[in-house]
Amino acid sequence: MIIQSKQKLILIATVFLPAVLLLGGALRVLAGANRAVVATDVGGVLTSNTTWTIENSPYIVTQTIGIPTGITLTIEAGATVIATDSPEDSSGLYPLFVQTGGHLEAIGTSDDPIVFTSFQDSAAGEWTAIYIAGSANLQHTNFRYSEFNVVVEGASDEPIVIQDSLFSNSSDVGMEIAVEALHRMQLLNNEFANNAQNSIRIFRYYDGEQLTDDVVLQPQIGLDGYLFEDYHSMSYPRLIVPEEITLTLQAGTTLLMPKNGVLEVHGHLLTTGNSDNLVHIMGTPELVANEEKWTAVSFNEETSSGEMVYTTIQHAIEGISLYTANGGNVVMSDSKIANGDVAILTTPLRCIGYKWIT
Repeated sequence: MIIQSKQKLILIATVFLPAVLLLGGALRVLAGANRAVVATDVGGVLTSNTTWTIENSPYIVTQTIGIPTGITLTIEAGATVIATDSPEDSSGLYPLFVQTGGHLEAIGTSDDPIVFTSFQDSAAGEWTAIYIAGSANLQHTNFRYSEFNVVVEGASDEPIVIQDSLFSNSSDVGMEIAVEALHRMQLLNNEFANNAQNSIRIFRYYDGEQLTDDVVLQPQIGLDGYLFEDYHSMSYPRLIVPEEITLTLQAGTTLLMPKNGVLEVHGHLLTTGNSDNLVHIMGTPELVANEEKWTAVSFNEETSSGEMVYTTIQHAIEGISLYTANGGNVVMSDSKIANGDVAILTTPLRCIGYKWIT
């Protein structure tokens, strides 16, 4: 059920008024700068399809909104969602939790974006993120002052489209996506600005987690790269592309690998850089600053293959490894391996216009 609070009067500073216009079920009045705004408190699990309107905005989420299977929450253009009621209970609150089979529809416009922020609306890390295990369609949606903005998990086939949206002023990364959920993502023309790290974290928690379908990673405005982290094995991080799966890195995309990390290709790796927009597979900023290295792009199975065009591999110990007699075939053109060695045993590496810089 939806939990609603009673009306109350809240005084807010002038600087806060543009961002903090309300949310929810019960109405309250926000007063300040000689104007009052009606706001709505919301919390709890939705039991029917629900629409949050601009008229009742902002919506203040005092308890996580659960969106269960078969239920859609629609947020109208221009609405504002505030992650918590007060500063003291902001930490750790997911304002929205889209469960498997649930759906979030948040379509703003360039003139009237949908805003997710904190009650204070002033500093990074004042709320956590929205959590998506189901499906979502977010357009012209602005996230600010959170820890991660959006966290995505779940290996279902439910699509998640995020387009023309802004992720800013977070205390960590711009977004977090579990490895098994990457195939569900369609990220188009989004902007990342003033986050502690202007990157998208790709994370792995458990042994055996790997890509579950074909994945395409593409550049976003202001995005420094896709940052891989393996919480299951910090000493031997592995981003695994299994058999019959293709990982595509489009022109201008950067994949950031951690210390000792391996991009382990059992399926197919395709990079589609061009002379103006290279593909980069390289170490994380922390790794480079500490003068450490990740390991390699590994093609060590008979099923492994790769096609890399205008691609730079940097800060790796080996660059590309082909260790087994049955290692896969790799074609590189107009590409280079920098700050690393190449291990090639028994299986040829065909290169066209290839530069090897040690």
